[in-house]
Amino acid sequence: MSWRRNDQDLDLALIQFHQGSYPAAVESLKRVLGRDPENARAFALLALCRLNQERIDDASRAIATALTLDAEQSFHQWIDGLVAMARTDWSNAERAFRAAIDLDAGDPEGYFGMALLWKARMKPKRALQWLDQALAIDPQHLDSLALAADIALERNDLDRAWETAMRALKVNPQHLSACLVMGEVLCRRGDTEAALDHAVLALTQSPDHDGALELMALIRARRNPLFALWWRGEQALKRLGPAFRVIVVLSLLMIYASLDWLFEGLGLLTWKYGLAAIFFPLGLYFAFGHMALSMMIEWEKRKIRLSSSF
Repeated sequence: MSWRRNDQDLDLALIQFHQGSYPAAVESLKRVLGRDPENARAFALLALCRLNQERIDDASRAIATALTLDAEQSFHQWIDGLVAMARTDWSNAERAFRAAIDLDAGDPEGYFGMALLWKARMKPKRALQWLDQALAIDPQHLDSLALAADIALERNDLDRAWETAMRALKVNPQHLSACLVMGEVLCRRGDTEAALDHAVLALTQSPDHDGALELMALIRARRNPLFALWWRGEQALKRLGPAFRVIVVLSLLMIYASLDWLFEGLGLLTWKYGLAAIFFPLGLYFAFGHMALSMMIEWEKRKIRLSSSF
């Protein structure tokens, strides 16, 4: 979004926001509003800061004030859409993003907002259509490039994810979202050292960023050989889809039940117990492996937060 600069503290708040220093940005904005209580831009940026701090009610109040003061700025409408998304109010989010586009059709942010909305609604194809429009306006719109890379990553298209994230990082090597996508691509490919560089860069910018903490946790966990094997299995299952996992679990149950009945009927109790020793952990892995993996990553994230060390 275009941003006319005429206040030193407002400029500073914008820099602090892009660095992920949301509390510092809030303090700068409070100084702006202390001098000019009707500064709509300051209220809009305050809403964005509160949104990133997950203080949704505060964000709602701030953007409502900004819109009351000036509803004809596409930037304000765009933030209103983000706040509505945080409340999972999809209809109001779409209304706000479309209003942003109507106010400034040459600004890619409104299209990017629509892409965010459709991705959140699990419609990646629709999201990519809006990203195409954003990138047609500005081929170097970094947030759109990072989101396109993230969608490719979710589809396990690592080559496209790497290529698109690299386009963003060539323009800004410290772009947070692109750093995280690149880090996960490298981690999935087994290059944990290169992935670590991106994770540290992301955490240096924003020490409390959940995505950066998750990437660091994933890198730490992948350095465990047993976890690495587990991770590869989960990635293979993810590519095959959730239906395949269900089919495998049901098939294992049927095979186990048939063989168990056969061995018991033949009096082969040793084989019966050996069968249980094999099929029980296999069943647990296919049924709950992804859940256990997520819990392990969450535990690593907690340890990183407590240690405050990278």
